[in-house]
Amino acid sequence: MNCSKCLLIFLNVLYLCSSVLIVTAGIIAKIFVGNYDFLSEGISIFSTLWIAAGCCLLVISIFGITVSFGSSTILINGYAILLAAIVVLQISAAVAGFSVSACRSKEIISDTMTSLIQSYDHQNDTTTSRETIDWIQSKFHCCGNKSPDDWTALKPAEDGSKNYPFSCCVHEVDGGNAQCTDHFKNGCLNDVHGIVSDHVAMISLIALVVAAVQIIGIFAAYLRNKAIRNSRKLDDTDYTKLDTKGHSFY
Repeated sequence: MNCSKCLLIFLNVLYLCSSVLIVTAGIIAKIFVGNYDFLSEGISIFSTLWIAAGCCLLVISIFGITVSFGSSTILINGYAILLAAIVVLQISAAVAGFSVSACRSKEIISDTMTSLIQSYDHQNDTTTSRETIDWIQSKFHCCGNKSPDDWTALKPAEDGSKNYPFSCCVHEVDGGNAQCTDHFKNGCLNDVHGIVSDHVAMISLIALVVAAVQIIGIFAAYLRNKAIRNSRKLDDTDYTKLDTKGHSFY
């Protein structure tokens, strides 16, 4: 068994193990990001792509192990092409992830938070906007989008008093005619943006690292293909036409 064959088998076993970890991490990430799906319809697209990439890598790694033991240059070329396609997709997704995280994620989150605050219903306990905002403010101990003033500007009370939801209150309020007199002083935007953008950036970075390892797999496929071709050339040599020193009689 030559070195190129051993390297290709080793890399594909590594890809096989990595694909299982990638799918598992993608599922965990999707559950995590699922709590923030309200921020954007496509906010969980990176986790979905991560799971899809893991499944594709699983299939390709099994295919790679199979073709490693064979001697078909066509299959090895096909394996290299599939692996290259996955690399391109992963790099594209990683670049898109870094771009969204660095440039537009804060704007998207801010616009969505403002929309949720505008549609917040103080009288209805079961609206999606109310449940979402209350969950965010209770979890991060914050109030409003950029500041608590978002509530007084968008939802002033009928009597002119400051109309904060109970989830803004530092101390628990039972409801009824109670007022939220002591509220959280910081807005929620920075906290929510930080955790979501960090998550997207982490997935993007891992995608780049895995893509770099897969590029080595493409090179290993090239070496394996070259070794097979060299072996065929040796097999096709007519040794009856060579003298004892390896020179042709003709």
